[in-house]
Amino acid sequence: MVREFSCTDWEARTAKNLVSKHGILTYPPKKKDKTLPIETENLVKNFYNRDDVSWFMPRMKEFISVKNNDGERIHMQKRLLLAEIYWIFDIRSTLDHFLDSCEQRFSRIPMEVESSIDSVAKIIKAMGCTSALPHLLHVRDLSVARRGARSREDRRDRAGLVDVVQGKSIVARFSSPAVRDTVLMSKRTLANVASQDIFGLDGQQKIFVSAMLPPAVYNLWRAAVERSAVLHYARPVTRGNCVFMRETTTSVLIPVRATKDLLSLRPASVSTSGSTSRPRLHSD
Repeated sequence: MVREFSCTDWEARTAKNLVSKHGILTYPPKKKDKTLPIETENLVKNFYNRDDVSWFMPRMKEFISVKNNDGERIHMQKRLLLAEIYWIFDIRSTLDHFLDSCEQRFSRIPMEVESSIDSVAKIIKAMGCTSALPHLLHVRDLSVARRGARSREDRRDRAGLVDVVQGKSIVARFSSPAVRDTVLMSKRTLANVASQDIFGLDGQQKIFVSAMLPPAVYNLWRAAVERSAVLHYARPVTRGNCVFMRETTTSVLIPVRATKDLLSLRPASVSTSGSTSRPRLHSD
């Protein structure tokens, strides 16, 4: 009596090794090889205790097909995984360019002033933003390369001469972009306050406040400044890491995400009533 059972992977693999050992490498066998060699047939019959081995070839062919499909599927999954990894690396690289560090620059500070949180806190108090003091995390000096300096020694000499007149710059980091922007919007209050009133030192120079933008955003902002001069627009503004164009200081802000957006803007036009109309974009 023939014993019926399902062929497992281990059984099929063992049978495949037996067949390969005795020279049958094609599945199914060629027409001229209609029967298995007697030695292989005996081995298979003894191994499975069967009289009929006709089930062997179809199952072996199915087993090989399944394994090939599994290999292709694993290879495809590997390719998809690598593509996702490269995609993640690309996103991370992009985010590194646009990451908001929540920093702000205070320039033209007297050289005698210490670069510390207490010094920056005095400036923030003079601006009337005392609520931002608990969110002040860190301060650092900012070294600026002077234009026209060809060597490191030349830059150091030029920087020393200019710093005596213009002072130094301190960068402050806040806990969030919202706090940084709140302090930045109060920078006009420093127009009526001299450094002498803040630090008690001699001199009537004013302290300037500006945002620290990532390189990609800063380059876009510089392009927006040049484009605004050509279009007779007001000076562009930034909110966080976004650059906005405006026809006048009271016009609706137009977000600029790339330099191609600047080319879509038309020059400012003045209506007969004397008021400036809203910027228009090209239809194309």
